[in-house]
Amino acid sequence: MKKRTKKYNPNKHSCSMVKIQAALFSASAQETTEDDQNVLVLPVYAAITKFTNGVAETDDFVRLVEMNTFGFQLGKLIHDAGDETTRHVVLPSRDVFEATSDALTALGDRNGKTGRLVFTGNELQQVRSMAHWVEQLCQVASRGMILQALIAAEKLVKSELTKERAKRETV
Repeated sequence: MKKRTKKYNPNKHSCSMVKIQAALFSASAQETTEDDQNVLVLPVYAAITKFTNGVAETDDFVRLVEMNTFGFQLGKLIHDAGDETTRHVVLPSRDVFEATSDALTALGDRNGKTGRLVFTGNELQQVRSMAHWVEQLCQVASRGMILQALIAAEKLVKSELTKERAKRETV
């Protein structure tokens, strides 16, 4: 038998292990705890506070975009998995997340022109409504749903950020 020439590298397979663990946790029907909800929602409120105080940075903007996308994905999962009553209750969240997306897009465009991250009053109200909906959805979602929504939102935001960076590099 031929001896192995390469040294075993446990990190080579770590990516696939992460995918397996994510798939297992995504199937979890375990309810979220208050600590789980706080971990997700408190950074959003902290970012909103930074915007109202005028000390927001690009990371705060990206956090709001991520949470808006997460909220939309979570609302979609709850809507698809729920009964007729649940669908009726969750449906208005879609409009809030879409309006918040428009507000964040306007903020990003304005930041590109002026170099400042400042919300208008209506945009700030939309972002606060989004944070409220994210908080409400996290209270009724399972841990598996939250993980699925986080993974989907992360992929979407990363792909859009990559497109934007590529667009800026070509200009």
